[in-house]
Amino acid sequence: WEPTGDGHGPLAGVEEFVNTKCPKCGGDAKRETDVMDNFLDSAWYYYRYLSPHDNERPFDKLRASKWLPVDFYVGGNEHAVLHLMYTRFITMALHDLGLIDFDNPFKKFRANGMILKDGNKMSKSKGNVVRPEEYGERVGYDALKTYLLFLGPLSEDRSFSDDGVIGAKRWVEKIFRLEEKVRESVQDSEEVIKKLHNTIKQVEEDFEEQKYNTAIARLMEMTNILTSVKEFSKDTWEKFLVVVSPLTPALAEEMWSRLGRKESIFDDKNWPEYDPAKITEDNFELVVQVNGKFRGSIVVPKGMNQQEAEEMISKEGKFNKYLADKKSQKVIFVKDKLINFVI
Repeated sequence: WEPTGDGHGPLAGVEEFVNTKCPKCGGDAKRETDVMDNFLDSAWYYYRYLSPHDNERPFDKLRASKWLPVDFYVGGNEHAVLHLMYTRFITMALHDLGLIDFDNPFKKFRANGMILKDGNKMSKSKGNVVRPEEYGERVGYDALKTYLLFLGPLSEDRSFSDDGVIGAKRWVEKIFRLEEKVRESVQDSEEVIKKLHNTIKQVEEDFEEQKYNTAIARLMEMTNILTSVKEFSKDTWEKFLVVVSPLTPALAEEMWSRLGRKESIFDDKNWPEYDPAKITEDNFELVVQVNGKFRGSIVVPKGMNQQEAEEMISKEGKFNKYLADKKSQKVIFVKDKLINFVI
């Protein structure tokens, strides 16, 4: 097909398609041919969302200038190519027409991986679809959310398992029980203070880089520290609740209100600032070897034991090609230095 230059699409020239009968009166009628592909329609929906009831124009230019471009767009790999091509094309065309003052629709884009069930892509035909509401009712939505984010890096495919959800539920319950240790006026130990300020700093950085799995790992470490002490201050508890609140919002808001706080825990002014003077370097790069050959490194907390190191490495997709579906005959672990898998 070649464009005719009259502004009509190819269907307009197919008379047997255009000419038809009206389904209501039975008289002669013509089918509408001035339509667009749904990929093209879906490429500018977020412009229309700004002024959905405007019947005079596609969208309000002033609102578009205020709210767009999109700061952060998360989408799956399956539609990343075609959808992003169309939406950038539409945005550039709108810019050329003077309807918007930017030519790139998204400031930042992150392609997320899929959640698999038992290593397979979910589908109704396979009968392996995970229904979030069922697990949410069973273990709580905080636990479900935490588990999904803890599975691995956001950009990689991750496999869902029932056992893992139960583990996340236990962590949420562990946080709940910490309330019993809170004291109005108590001096925190140096270990608690340093760990708290390190956690605030590291979680901030992880959130900025969408490393939610490592943020949760750090908060689990902080939970273990608070569990190990006899008591800790109300100030430490408040700071911990605020930092964990994006991951366990229902629990954190409930604990916050039980402290007598009237405002929401999600008020911006509640986010704590860490004290650089109270921060120590708790992490290092653990060298990962397979049969004595260097295969990469992973940032882990100092003092991590072999089992914890192996669990973190198993969640890092970059090592899958060396370790997946392979049984190690021996694992050599040198604390705070390296781990070598002998296969």
